[in-house]
Formats: sequence, C-alpha cells, structure tokens
Amino acid sequence: WNRLPDLHRLTLPALVLVGAYDFATPLSAKLLRAALPNGWLILFPDSAHSPFLDEPEAYFGALTGFLRGQ
Repeated sequence: WNRLPDLHRLTLPALVLVGAYDFATPLSAKLLRAALPNGWLILFPDSAHSPFLDEPEAYFGALTGFLRGQ
C-alpha cells in the first residue's frame, strides 16, 4: 500500500516530524516531504519515535513555528 503518488494532491501545509533514531526512518520522512508540495520536514537529532519527550523544547518550538507559518 503506497500513498506517495497521491500526496501531490494535498495543497495544505503538512508537517513531517522524525527522530534520527525513529523506526519511521529519516529516509522515509524525506520521501514523504518530497511528495508533499507544501511540506515541511523537521529532523530531531537526539530523538527516537517521541521527540516531544526526548527533545520537548525543540519539538514544541518546531510545532509552533509550523503553525505560525515560519
């Protein structure tokens, strides 16, 4: 099941968050970002699957920036 070919249809901003040690790898996150016309990708270098726990300051800063469109 591959939805990557359909992601170009999403025109709203999309945020892809990934930890460097996540089971959803940074490479797969980059593929998602590349398929999204208005996508953002943020990599958390010291996180696994829960950057909100591993790097809360960076996570919430990134989320706030995305929501503000910065």
